[in-house]
Amino acid sequence: MNLVVAVIEDVEKVPDIMSQLNAHGICGATVLDSYGMGRILSRSHKEISDKAIISYYLSERRPTNRTIFVVVDDDKLDETIAIFQDIVGDFKEPKTGIMFTLKLESAFK
Repeated sequence: MNLVVAVIEDVEKVPDIMSQLNAHGICGATVLDSYGMGRILSRSHKEISDKAIISYYLSERRPTNRTIFVVVDDDKLDETIAIFQDIVGDFKEPKTGIMFTLKLESAFK
């Protein structure tokens, strides 16, 4: 078994990802709102300039990321990765997100 973790920056793509996972018999994904390190750090600055205030309010209007967790058997791993890449694109491109997999010794549903 494997855990696929994907942080998706374009939140509008998440319903398509869920739909395609389901269509391929890949069920049980969990989706969480998440924030990147840059956004957290930008909120924590003590010195506030006019530029920082504008940046803060603009960033507040930006949607959060979505982090997706999916547990899949070995025979579904490549298919799952392909679904994410088909919808999100090449994760090497800026503003797409990040995806990684972890081998699981066991999982309990």
